[in-house]
Amino acid sequence: MAGLFGDVKEIFGFKYRYFITSKGLIFSLSSGELRQLNPTMRGKNRNQYLFVRLELEGKLKGVNIHRLVAENFLGPKPSDEHVINHKDGNKQNNDVSNLEWTTIAGNTQHAYRTGLAGGRKHGSYKGPVCAENEEGFGYVFFDSKQAIEAGFNPNSIRDAVVKPWKKVFGFYFSRINTEVQLRKGVQS
Repeated sequence: MAGLFGDVKEIFGFKYRYFITSKGLIFSLSSGELRQLNPTMRGKNRNQYLFVRLELEGKLKGVNIHRLVAENFLGPKPSDEHVINHKDGNKQNNDVSNLEWTTIAGNTQHAYRTGLAGGRKHGSYKGPVCAENEEGFGYVFFDSKQAIEAGFNPNSIRDAVVKPWKKVFGFYFSRINTEVQLRKGVQS
């Protein structure tokens, strides 16, 4: 059945109680009344995936909407190695046209190819790092080898760059843009 909300299907396993559209909208049929469910963000850190709670045998079950759309409109998961990819990278766009089954490796390649992975926020951004203590003394590292030679653990530096409030070995770490001038007193 197609309409304003796209194709509509019964969500498998819920005995005519819940329906999903190809656009990622979820509806509940209770007491003869159809109502749209409001999705929320999943997880403590709000990873941006939308989910709804559906009742199954008297218990609420949290289900990611993109998984419901994929399983109901793209078919079952091809294998344990497959995950759902949001083609445009927007985890809130659960339209079936934006979803595809892919392998974990394919999903990672897609993320790097489209610029969704990597970069400063993910900790894998490559570029010079400045380490500075509260007295203004510091270092500039252009690679992991230099950091190791100075007695720093590159993994600790990566964590401190991603969490700029975190101090490691008495130093704060930050990435340096090529346009930014190094501060006076910072050794290279």
